Amino acid sequence: MPIKSTDASPKPRQQQADETRLAVLTAAAALFSQASYEGVALDTIATNSGVRKNTLLYHFQSKENLWRETVEWVFGEVDAFFADAVADRKRNSLEGLERFIGVYLESCRRYPAYVLIPMLEGVVPSWRTDWIADRHLKRHVASFGVYIRGLVGEGVLPPIEPLHLQNVLTGGAQIFIAMAPLWERALGIDARNAAFVESYAASLVDLIERASRKPTGAK
Repeated sequence: MPIKSTDASPKPRQQQADETRLAVLTAAAALFSQASYEGVALDTIATNSGVRKNTLLYHFQSKENLWRETVEWVFGEVDAFFADAVADRKRNSLEGLERFIGVYLESCRRYPAYVLIPMLEGVVPSWRTDWIADRHLKRHVASFGVYIRGLVGEGVLPPIEPLHLQNVLTGGAQIFIAMAPLWERALGIDARNAAFVESYAASLVDLIERASRKPTGAK
């Protein structure tokens, strides 16, 4: 009698582990974005990710460690997306800056946890505030400052405080991403829609370009 074949062959153990971790991280990122660390229970994360709580703890040991790994994963996804998207562009030009801004805002749209978790955890000082600041915000501010000061030094941009420009970019993204439901109710617009984000980026770039032009007759 022939042996029946099956398509449901067992997955390799490492693949199963990777898929479990990804399911938990994805669910945790969404929940931590909505209710912050304090407002989310491990039981809820386990339920939303489709794994048992003891399995979750096997992979992440504790809620604190899961939060750290979730934020690390979210920032890693954004860093990878950003690096790929701007790698082939001339950075030291208005064209490069335009691409930089567009990709940054698109990364916020694609990965809302990147915007929402720091917003929620940045309001009241805590170990999480310190961790995000030391692990990620400081390096982002430093690298953006080097980039903008380079553009100013090459005459691409007029003198501008990099931190001020960075807050114009991040602040706008935070307001639109975090308050998307309010914008929808008030104006009937989807602030997380790709076309809307693209138009917002174009408006910012236009303002920067106008500010960068030398007045007629200027030497």
